[in-house]
This record gives sequence, C-alpha cells and structure tokens, in this order.
Amino acid sequence: MDPESSPGKIRVLIHPTDRSPEESDWQEECRQLYDQIRRSREVAKLQPLRKAGGPGDRGVLELFHNFVATGVSLGAFAAIYQMARLWLEHRKNVEITLALPNGISLNVSNISYEEALRLYEQHQARFGGAEPTKRN
Repeated sequence: MDPESSPGKIRVLIHPTDRSPEESDWQEECRQLYDQIRRSREVAKLQPLRKAGGPGDRGVLELFHNFVATGVSLGAFAAIYQMARLWLEHRKNVEITLALPNGISLNVSNISYEEALRLYEQHQARFGGAEPTKRN
C-alpha cells in the first residue's frame, strides 16, 4: 500500500498566522514539536517535508512545519494530539491541523481529545487500519 494513502498516516501541518512558515526561527520552533513526537515510543516513523534548496543552498531543505507520521496506531494518534495541544498552549497565532488520508482535517485547537480519537478510530476501522480500541 502506498504510504501516502495508508490509514496509519497523518500529515501534521503547523500554520503560523503572523509570519511565513518557512522562516528559520519558526522552523526551529516547529522542529521542537517534531523532535518531541519523534522521541515518542508510540510513533513509528516521521518524515519532514523536503524541498530543493534555493540558489546558493546545498542539497535539500527539511521543513518542520509540515511532516508526516506513518504507522500511526490509535495510541500514537492520541500521543500526537496531546503533544500538539500542549505545544499550542505556549504559542499564539498558530494552528495545527492533523490531516488524514481520507480527506478529514482536524484542527487541534477546535476539536476535543475525545472527538479526535473517535474520528481517527472510525478512520482506521473504515480504511483498514488497526481494530478499533474498546474503551470503558
């Protein structure tokens, strides 16, 4: 199965509303969230957006405001949501969207933890992901 359409894939998009997302200081802030998620035992693999460097740049630039997590179980999704929510508490003028391969986009600021988990669980069940987790 193509990783871009895998039910266990989430694209994390970090949108600043007061500056360009490609500014170097903003990329450093986004990298903090990326690194925190990468260190989580729940998340299988992360990949930042890669872009060809401009004139005078060597190689490829990694942009941390837009990255993909693959192999995402319900527990990994919960961890990503909670880390993103905490990261947002310390920043103004920013939104984080968790985009699922089925076209659903979840704005972390505007959706409760329970609703986000419910939607991701439904997504996995419908598109061949892991069995839904039974909660008491």
